[in-house]
Amino acid sequence: MLTPLSEPVQRMTPSRYLAFARAVQALGRAQDRAAVVDAVRQAAREVSGASGISMSLRDGEECVYVAEDADFELWTGQRFALEDCISGWSIMSGQQAIIPDIYADMRVPHAAYEKTPIRSLVMTPIGEPNPFGALGAYWDELDGPQPGDAEMLTALAAVVGSTLRAIDLAEVLRLDRERAERLYRESKELLRSQAEAERHQTLLINELNHRVKNTLTIIQGVARQTLRGATSLDDAHDSFEARLHTLAAAHTLLTSLGWRPVMVRDLLASATAAFEPATHQAFSLDGPDLRLSPSTAVAMALALHELGTNAAKYGALSSESGQVDIRWWLARSPDGPRLRLMWRESGGPPVVPPSRRGFGSRLLESGLARELQGAVRLEFPSTGVICHIDAPAPLPGELNGGPSPEMGRVGA
Repeated sequence: MLTPLSEPVQRMTPSRYLAFARAVQALGRAQDRAAVVDAVRQAAREVSGASGISMSLRDGEECVYVAEDADFELWTGQRFALEDCISGWSIMSGQQAIIPDIYADMRVPHAAYEKTPIRSLVMTPIGEPNPFGALGAYWDELDGPQPGDAEMLTALAAVVGSTLRAIDLAEVLRLDRERAERLYRESKELLRSQAEAERHQTLLINELNHRVKNTLTIIQGVARQTLRGATSLDDAHDSFEARLHTLAAAHTLLTSLGWRPVMVRDLLASATAAFEPATHQAFSLDGPDLRLSPSTAVAMALALHELGTNAAKYGALSSESGQVDIRWWLARSPDGPRLRLMWRESGGPPVVPPSRRGFGSRLLESGLARELQGAVRLEFPSTGVICHIDAPAPLPGELNGGPSPEMGRVGA
């Protein structure tokens, strides 16, 4: 169920809702930071109902005003020390400032405002959990901000922050591509023939394109599933950012290995580290030395994130004595060897089977099962949730040591 809108927001005029919708659409089309700044400049004033707006970004220990829309001159292009301006206060504290009288608030640098008609303001941080900018709205009268204005600005700042982070991720991918092309150019000089150089270029570009497309496909799928199951804007933002962090951690691990197959034990340790409680060691890992292909490893990391999140909220990890045992092995099937992994919770609150499949269950049993090219099955005994994951077996040459005893069990 969606979180009901507050009464002040419900009283907002349709034109402001339309302005917010246009801003979201413009931000969705933005390909770089300049386009984001332009979208904010065009929409923020109408969304907020303010006499003027500004946008500033952090640059080291300073904030730089990059955009404004007002009937009076503000500070675009100027720099201020973070501790000397209200936007810096909002960035450093991560809090929204609602100031009905700027000359009664010592956080505001009064000298900077004397040449303006501004009497009240709202300053909202951009970016979570570490803000990197601020969105300012100004009124030329005391008590200018009305009920609901701050909420609209918070929502707009959240969309701006998510858009800028997505653009930064795209920039990282672009730099990766440029780095690969540069490596090609350097390696071409060492190759003995033009034919060998062209073959090497094709391999590099095809591999990079494949990796980038796969990453973007996964991000789009996660975003679609997250928005479909979210109950509020904050819930969607937090869930999407947590899943992006999981995806980034899996990519970091794979990058450190040169995008070669990764050890199952290393992947599990990385994916569960964020859920390990400070009071005791909750996770037990047991299985043979096996390696997973990069694509299987990314999907497996996302599956483990969903299980860990559910366990921390409702399951074994919500209890001081809760345990999660993870076992994996190779099993034979009519289609050949398969990797089997079992997640078993114990010591948590009694489990009641759900009357219907929730968002997390659907994501595991449908979306992530497709990404794994296998199957995910959930069980809900009273002692704790059990999850069975079936995934493609390691490729030939990716085994370290012999197969587990379960290799002799057909369909195990």
